[in-house]
Amino acid sequence: MEKKKIILIFASILLVFGIWGIATMHFEKKVYYKDIDTALKEKADKGYLEKKILGAIKEDRIDDAVMYQHLAEYLHVKLGKETLSEIDKHNDLMSKSWRNARSFASGFVSGEADNMAELAGSITSDMTLIGDIRDLSREGSKFASGESYDKLVFGMAIIGVGLTASEFFTLGGTTAAKVGSSIIKVAKKTGKLSKKFTSIATSKLARAIDFKKLKKLDFHNMDSIAHTKKIIAGSLDMKFIRKSFDKIDTIKKNTSTMDAIALLKYVDDPKDLQKVANVSKKYKKNTKAVFKVLEEGVIKGIVRGTEKVVKITSVLIAQVISLAVSVILFLFALLGKLFAWRIFRAVPVRI
Repeated sequence: MEKKKIILIFASILLVFGIWGIATMHFEKKVYYKDIDTALKEKADKGYLEKKILGAIKEDRIDDAVMYQHLAEYLHVKLGKETLSEIDKHNDLMSKSWRNARSFASGFVSGEADNMAELAGSITSDMTLIGDIRDLSREGSKFASGESYDKLVFGMAIIGVGLTASEFFTLGGTTAAKVGSSIIKVAKKTGKLSKKFTSIATSKLARAIDFKKLKKLDFHNMDSIAHTKKIIAGSLDMKFIRKSFDKIDTIKKNTSTMDAIALLKYVDDPKDLQKVANVSKKYKKNTKAVFKVLEEGVIKGIVRGTEKVVKITSVLIAQVISLAVSVILFLFALLGKLFAWRIFRAVPVRI
């Protein structure tokens, strides 16, 4: 009898200890990953998209307003009539034509770009050699004089001039790399390249370009540069350059030239560039909008989230075990009493 009492007291203690542990259970946040579509639908609802669209229109960034409109269509989000009306009003043919003409001229002359039309002007000037020779003269004269110069812009201008000269011999085979060099150059000028990627790209120029051959050129004279295109082309490692720009060409083909420049903002190294290219294969023209909404998370192809989970500790494990043992002991005691009662009833009573 004493043994049973001891077992029951022990079981009661274990039961209380176990219940207390469950009742005071601790939680912690656990990181999990959502796919891009799920994350987009959670964040980019009607309210979010309309706010972004109206904000872009207010700041005269009509390209961004249209970008968010296209994302809304992809996500099957129905925008309000007033929002759609605002987009149409600021994106009509007359407004668009005047805005584009003004921006194209600005980009062509300066080589800088903040919107699609300015970029078109900048890229056009580069593709016609005007932009590359302009930048080569500007940075090359500093290079020749031993002054501080923008190594990346200078290097990309060299590649641009050299590739243009080589296209006559390769029947356009270097066009993708030519556009890629222009994209990186414009991205650098407009502050859309990260410091890490700028450093990596600049270091790769040492392998792509033979700078010793360029020391003798006169970079102060734009006419002189134009007449030495073949010498510049001879300083380039064409195979290495083509390989270096293939990912940028993929992004540009899947999105647009302007979007390719904007997306370089999220790139720190060649692996990131590959990941952006992969995302662009799925989202095409919506790639820039995806990055705008979800930012750095997309570079991994995933977006981080958190959820509450039970914090597993050695004390909690002991408490759970205690609860289980106490239940078993109580069941054992209960079954023992029931078994004894049945035996007692089975024994005949003698008078």
